[in-house]
Amino acid sequence: MSLTRPIRRLLAPILATAVAGSLVAATAPTSSADDGGGTKRPDIVGGTTTNTAKYPWQVRLHVDTNEGTALCGGAIIHSRIVLTAAHCLAGALGVTTYFGRDQASSGGVTSQPYGWITTDGYNASTFDNDYGLLFYDTPIPSAFKPIQIAGPAEAALWRAGRTAMAVGFGNVSEGGSTSPTLQEVALPIQPDSSCSAASAYGTFYRSSSMLCVGYPEGGRSTCQGDSGGPLVVPGDNGVWRIAGVVSWAEGCARPGKPTVFTRIAEPAMSARLVDEINEVKSNYGFLFPGTESAINILGSGAVPLGCAAANGAAASAAAAVGPAQQAAAKAAAALKKLKKQQKAAAAKLKKLKKQHASKGAIAKATKAKKAVDKKVKKGTATAAAKARALSAANTANSASATAARSACS
Repeated sequence: MSLTRPIRRLLAPILATAVAGSLVAATAPTSSADDGGGTKRPDIVGGTTTNTAKYPWQVRLHVDTNEGTALCGGAIIHSRIVLTAAHCLAGALGVTTYFGRDQASSGGVTSQPYGWITTDGYNASTFDNDYGLLFYDTPIPSAFKPIQIAGPAEAALWRAGRTAMAVGFGNVSEGGSTSPTLQEVALPIQPDSSCSAASAYGTFYRSSSMLCVGYPEGGRSTCQGDSGGPLVVPGDNGVWRIAGVVSWAEGCARPGKPTVFTRIAEPAMSARLVDEINEVKSNYGFLFPGTESAINILGSGAVPLGCAAANGAAASAAAAVGPAQQAAAKAAAALKKLKKQQKAAAAKLKKLKKQHASKGAIAKATKAKKAVDKKVKKGTATAAAKARALSAANTANSASATAARSACS
């Protein structure tokens, strides 16, 4: 696999293909925000200001094309590699990278990649496999930390129903202007059916390579200029993983029109990405000297945010069942013993009365029976309370176990 190089120092054939087809991707030259048919490219709508201290892997890209300069996002996934969207690099003549930039027009560190690739599986007409990689011949400054793509065993991080974060400088409204500051927005990951519905994107949405994200009611999402930026999901212990790459949408934050992200964490796709990186490494070994040749871009061992707490709560709930069982059993045994005493006291009193025993003996037996009756009443209440406590412990144990399964899987 050959790297596409900037025109000013071209060493390999240009591989990128011009974007074509009925839908327009999530980015465009800054001089154009609409294709005339109502299809926009994604940016942050309904977001809030953030910074690269929180998202140190976030990258701003200026992509020079024959049509102008396009704004895209990206993510550092290795000290020499940035992940972005393939359509951002289609027709690119040169790329300027801004690491650690919180303001649109200033700050951070500027760099140019040595070259880039788009995956061989990218289809510019359908946006299948919409990802590309930028490679650098000097290390990305260590202040800007890489983020790993969710690994094959970490699918629980990005299943439907999880909340993810999208970050970028894109338009703050459909047809509006780009943001002067880095923006973030929390977005729910939707089931594939939300995007494959006829009212959304129908058969244009392909669940094998695309991920459906956004609010059914609209109002918050990505927009023009956010293309190529990562969709990131949080895990326990401060871990973050990439689940997707901003790809395309109809409009910006429209009701019933979620944003479609490249399904980059899908094991088949991430495995292909790793193979492509290894091929570049084989052909351009000088880009990965020393320890930088160890390329581990896929995560492992991360669990969804709240999983550890849910497992802890489940463990505590399970541990409470045993003592509750013991307490209930002890109270039941004590009550059984008291009822035997009550039965014996009642039998004795009945016998004394039948034998016409003295008033003193009958009074004594009556008093003894009342004392036992009182103990039985108290023991019955205690046993019932312990039984209720056991039932509550079992219910809590079951609920906590269910919550833990939901939180962790």
